[in-house]
Amino acid sequence: MTKPGSTTAALTASVQASGARSALGSRHLCLLGPMGVGKSTLAPLLASALDRTAIDLDAEIARTAGRSVAVLFAELGEAGFRDHEATALREALAGPPAVIACGGGAALAEANRALLREGAFCLGLFAPASLLAARVAGDTARPLAGDAATLQRLLGERRGRHAEALDLAIAAGDVAPDALCQRALSALAMTPAWLRCAAEEGQEALLAGPGCLDAALPAIARLGGGRVAVVSDATVMALHGHAIASALEALGCMVERHVIAGAEATKTLATYSALVTALVAGGGGRDLLVVAVGGGVVCDIAGFAAATALRGVRHVLIPTTLLAQVDAAIGGKTGVDTAAGKNLVGAFHPARLVACEGELLRTLPAPRWAEGLAELSKTALVADADLWAAMEAAAASGTLRRLVQAEGVSEGVSEADRAAVGDLAGRCAVRKRSITAADPREAGLRRCLNFGHTFGHALERTVGYGVISHGEAVAIGMRLALDLGVALAVTPPGLRDRALGLLEACALPTTLPHHVEPEQLLSALGHDKKAEGAGVRFILVPAAGSYVERWLTAGQIAASLGW
Repeated sequence: MTKPGSTTAALTASVQASGARSALGSRHLCLLGPMGVGKSTLAPLLASALDRTAIDLDAEIARTAGRSVAVLFAELGEAGFRDHEATALREALAGPPAVIACGGGAALAEANRALLREGAFCLGLFAPASLLAARVAGDTARPLAGDAATLQRLLGERRGRHAEALDLAIAAGDVAPDALCQRALSALAMTPAWLRCAAEEGQEALLAGPGCLDAALPAIARLGGGRVAVVSDATVMALHGHAIASALEALGCMVERHVIAGAEATKTLATYSALVTALVAGGGGRDLLVVAVGGGVVCDIAGFAAATALRGVRHVLIPTTLLAQVDAAIGGKTGVDTAAGKNLVGAFHPARLVACEGELLRTLPAPRWAEGLAELSKTALVADADLWAAMEAAAASGTLRRLVQAEGVSEGVSEADRAAVGDLAGRCAVRKRSITAADPREAGLRRCLNFGHTFGHALERTVGYGVISHGEAVAIGMRLALDLGVALAVTPPGLRDRALGLLEACALPTTLPHHVEPEQLLSALGHDKKAEGAGVRFILVPAAGSYVERWLTAGQIAASLGW
């Protein structure tokens, strides 16, 4: 009798295996990682799923040499064994595409790493040192295992060089072999769907899509040759930060954890000062790498701290909210709020890498989806007509409404709806990056992204930071900018109505709070960064995917909006 759900599970496994085969193409799949992590057990399982031959490199060395690895070590020493290992690796890579379980030291030599980069896709496995020690310490078949202290030292020496060779890294830990096989296939199958933008001078590299964190981890480990400071708020540190920090430790990084307040009301100079003081007090030099894991507030503060600590160090952003993935993490803006206005103290400091991992959004409450959709709608409306059409289609199908009305964190959100919005978010991140790359310091084109923000920031300042969410403020700001555009004969009334319908489908407010007077908003506009003389630059929308700028005085604004 077939168990319930077994047919679906089998179909999912088949789809993942097909996707993994497509991702690998003709390349070998090489498994790297420390001794005891499970490479030899996993290789035949993956080979079976991928219709390939499994090769255990240590077993192949013993077969061709006619004696065990332990005996070879005793006779030839480690250097002599490594010569045998290099030969076996070259021969395996010269053969038909296979799944190759490499020994724990196979990636130590640069020549071997070069061979792997040229002909293989390298999947790294990592696990806690305590678990590995329990598995292998004292194993006489493993010449270098030794006791727990010896193994710990060996792992520390090797992790960095392993990370240099990896394309993906996944947690093995105390996971059943079949489950680990499915995790590996899933990670491999995801790779063709990621959106990638490579880094150029002064720009961030971008990975966006479900599963991309598996690729980001080894890249972060390669960047983090010295100290790595993982920065998050208390909630996200518990949900994701500790796991990311532990993964980086397993990949050879010296990691420290910093918890900061992650609310808009605490995006202040005081929070920034405490963080940057802690980073500087940690010692070391400018090889410090700051890794921000969290929403827009955490990304902004950690990025500003990185821009100024030791006169500027590298940082990586792993945004965990939709809002941050489509806005705050892209473009290199960092900073904090002051009593005078929003983001008035900060710096342009692009991250070295931004990893927009779709799976991290599974812990996102429904209201946080809504505010991210506000920024997504903004970018689409002013800069990408195709993305705007896709947003309208998602609203018409009910996807957006179902997402923001879901109960709890993930209940009621179907995988199809989540995937649809994840695709929109990835496209938005790539589009925003193209804009900010062309205009990194907001001298022209990039100003289009201020649509809705001029009124939105003024509203946040008027009611108090954190009283209304940033996404809600932007949605109301978009409504006012659309009304302004209609009054000035720039925006067609039909486009304004369609945009309002989309915002309402996202459960976003489009009218001013009843206690906010227009005079208060006009006064707050004078503190905006875009204020020039007696007026303010506004972004208006004549058609989906385009924009114009208008300089308007407070009197012109009031007259146009009937205030």
